Amino acid sequence: MSHNQSAHFGSWDFWIDGTQPFYDYIDNNDINNFNSPINNFGYHQHGQQQQYQQQQQYQQQQYRQQQCQQQQQFQFQQQQYQQQLQKQQQEQQQRDEENKLSNAISNMQKRQDTNGILTLFTMNAKKTVNAVHLAQIYNLLARGEVRNIADADATKLQSDERFQSLLQFTINKFTVQQNKPHWFGVREIATITHSLGKLKIFDERFFTQIVKLSDSIATVGDSQDISNIVWSCATVGWKSVELFQAVAAEHRRIAKTGDVQDLCTICWAFAKLGCNSDALFRSVAGQQKRIVRIINLQDVANTLWSFAAAGKLEEGRGLVEKLWKKACDGQLQLNDESLKQVSGSGYRRLHPLLA
Repeated sequence: MSHNQSAHFGSWDFWIDGTQPFYDYIDNNDINNFNSPINNFGYHQHGQQQQYQQQQQYQQQQYRQQQCQQQQQFQFQQQQYQQQLQKQQQEQQQRDEENKLSNAISNMQKRQDTNGILTLFTMNAKKTVNAVHLAQIYNLLARGEVRNIADADATKLQSDERFQSLLQFTINKFTVQQNKPHWFGVREIATITHSLGKLKIFDERFFTQIVKLSDSIATVGDSQDISNIVWSCATVGWKSVELFQAVAAEHRRIAKTGDVQDLCTICWAFAKLGCNSDALFRSVAGQQKRIVRIINLQDVANTLWSFAAAGKLEEGRGLVEKLWKKACDGQLQLNDESLKQVSGSGYRRLHPLLA
């Protein structure tokens, strides 16, 4: 063997010349634990590879999660879009049906078809009728029945099963109004109530529901709405302290913004039912310039009677005197019935000329 060749004996290698190679001083079992730079490099490289693989797995996992979230969001948006589209289609269909019913009611109003309107209601009550339709139907019934039949024959309408169904439907909707305040507007409530007053139909269930809405009527309703409601109550003889107190509490707004006819009617209703409100009569009297300028014959009689019957002559002295002067000066010609109404009211306590 040459010098570069070695012989292997067990775990030791020897050169032929008897010297031992450097690596042979290392036991084979220690090689794996030998802290050589070469081994450290291999270990570090292996650690980097593991870290890289973990990062790749994490990124892939994150990507899959993002894809899943995006897919879910897309599906949710699609679902929302479909629901919104379906809702819009249903609303449009509902509006079309409501408009169709409104047109049918308008045509019947032109013909004063009170019989047909009750049948039309019965056919559409469960699916299409809204608050505006109800107000139109009652208004048509009031105009048609008052024109075509005597007051005593109003019982004929009350006994009609279709009308009873209409009235019950309306009362039920007042219950809905307590949970959904915007189903009825005050204008629709006023129109329906006024129509029943014109028909001289009193239903305690209905007027009890009106009382429950006193605050809304008084605070949201304008002078015409309030006037129609209290006039109807006075006409059928329904005295509600709660309702009239709520109206009286709005005396400043009512007097300032109300039409003259509405103010006179409200005072008449208070006097007719014996509902006392110094503030209301005083506020109305405070509008004497506007009232005297545009008041008509019937309103003069009603106003004079109202202030006298309610015992508010002192509170309304200025207005009462101007109204009487306007009548006596020939600006308004009061007929015998109006004079009797005024003179019998107690106005003579202020003006002996009426005695």
